[in-house]
Amino acid sequence: MEAYKSFIEKTLNEAKQLIDERIQEFTVETKANANDLVTNVDRLVEAYFVNQIQLNFPKDHIIGEEGMASPPKDLSGTVWIIDPIDGTMNFVHQQKHFAISIGVLVDGKPVLGYVLDVHENDLYSAEAGKGARLNGTLLKKKQSTPLNEAVIAFDHSFFDLQPSINDIRSKVRGIRMMGVGAIELAYVAAGKLDGFVTAKINPWDYAGAAVLVQETDVELTQLSGEPLNYVNQSDLWCGNVQNKEQLWKKTSL
Repeated sequence: MEAYKSFIEKTLNEAKQLIDERIQEFTVETKANANDLVTNVDRLVEAYFVNQIQLNFPKDHIIGEEGMASPPKDLSGTVWIIDPIDGTMNFVHQQKHFAISIGVLVDGKPVLGYVLDVHENDLYSAEAGKGARLNGTLLKKKQSTPLNEAVIAFDHSFFDLQPSINDIRSKVRGIRMMGVGAIELAYVAAGKLDGFVTAKINPWDYAGAAVLVQETDVELTQLSGEPLNYVNQSDLWCGNVQNKEQLWKKTSL
């Protein structure tokens, strides 16, 4: 994995430069709806990663949010899962709170994960069995938190399942909504949040953070408790929070 890690860190730095050079001048389009944005920078960064991976690891397969590579039929072998800009709406409106997310799976199991908070220049990285790090510093294992002491991040889609935000507010210490799943998951791994929950998330949004949370002993599953499959859109829970089901127990999933 050393060749992979060196390559990812080098390519992430180069991708960050591409973004920094264009952060004040970009074009925006919509995809599925008016809130589903994509920019020329998303596509440029993904195309750059795809080209570099194909040059350096030609036998590997690639899944990217913007479809710049032909996705594999399954997850056998080595598969890269890429989100060139997670949090595109934040990128467009704030020029911060967005990330590059890179996950590497071998036969369906996450082995490497990287989340780069571009604005803060914070690099979250992890290798299976070797711990998770923030800018090179080893992260501590995460302990369990009582629900009423927990700060939980939510994606807006969760409130389609559980519409009463006031009911949730009464059960937790605090609620956050950042709009960038990769960073929210990385924050849970780093102890900056206690949990993250969403009703709808794609594999490229969580693949880069999967090893991070696993290496800090944080639970990462569907709301049903079933494992994530890294193929389909699903709901997601991440955190070590006691009685977490109280956040969604009124909803029939």
